[in-house]
Amino acid sequence: MPTRRVDPCQPDREDPTSPGLDGKPNLIVIGAHRAGTTAVYRFCQEHPQVYMSPIKETNFLAFDPDNPAHLRDHEQYPVRTLEEYRDQFRGVSAEPVVGEASPNYLYSQLAVERIAKHLPEAGLLLMLRNPIDRLRSMYLAQVRDGRTRRSWQQAISSVPWLKRHAYCDNVARYVHAFGRQRLIVMFYEDLEADANAFCSDLFGRLRVDPTFVPNLQIRHNKGGVPRSKLLHRLTTNKRVNTIAGSLVPHSWINAAKSVRNKNLDRPPPLEATEVTALRKVFRPDAERLELLLDMELVDRWQLGRPET
Repeated sequence: MPTRRVDPCQPDREDPTSPGLDGKPNLIVIGAHRAGTTAVYRFCQEHPQVYMSPIKETNFLAFDPDNPAHLRDHEQYPVRTLEEYRDQFRGVSAEPVVGEASPNYLYSQLAVERIAKHLPEAGLLLMLRNPIDRLRSMYLAQVRDGRTRRSWQQAISSVPWLKRHAYCDNVARYVHAFGRQRLIVMFYEDLEADANAFCSDLFGRLRVDPTFVPNLQIRHNKGGVPRSKLLHRLTTNKRVNTIAGSLVPHSWINAAKSVRNKNLDRPPPLEATEVTALRKVFRPDAERLELLLDMELVDRWQLGRPET
């Protein structure tokens, strides 16, 4: 007989007074990695009508307590029980929008099932980015944080790694579970082109004051190659940042981010042959995603359409 999977979102059945999620959060930023989710989280955090969980990337709705790898990885899964997750929203007062941001949810079938079961009315925000630029950014972030020693050429020669960073199959899980209209889809390129207009559009879609302007001077989760690895580790430690967020003035946190960003050098541009090869890899996925979302993507991302 198969073992029943433990659902940490489920209230204590033996205690009828045990609360569930009680409709919180009602906004979930589901991804994608390296597509502006940190900026969106910070912008929303500053808005007086939006409450965001103190921990970005709780990953609670994707946490599987039966998975040994999840149990070992405390940095990736810092929130593990229903009570801990509810604690993330204890500070809510009258904010109409209550949210969290965990890009891992885009790749998790478990997260889809739990959102559908426990938070069926939650809004789902999806950030997308040119897949070639996002792939490059993912690789540089892994190098920056000491999570890979592969060269760029070795990385893009790995078919499984390339497939992991395609969009369509992951987005399709959410469209099939919730319908296209439930997804708020926004673009990293729009954020880069005009952050002020992006924020107005973002807040308008969340039905909060669209005239509010957050701090747009700080680059959040900036990519690049660190000159000093020690300084980078000190300014990017998740646990330190979470504790500091509740203890020190926001201006100090912004100053630390500025120091971290100045420590990053711009990476060299991609070779033309690499761009051509990666366009061929990601174009079919973008074409499928166009049909799924009813949006123009191949031309937006300059992936080039095959000649007929």
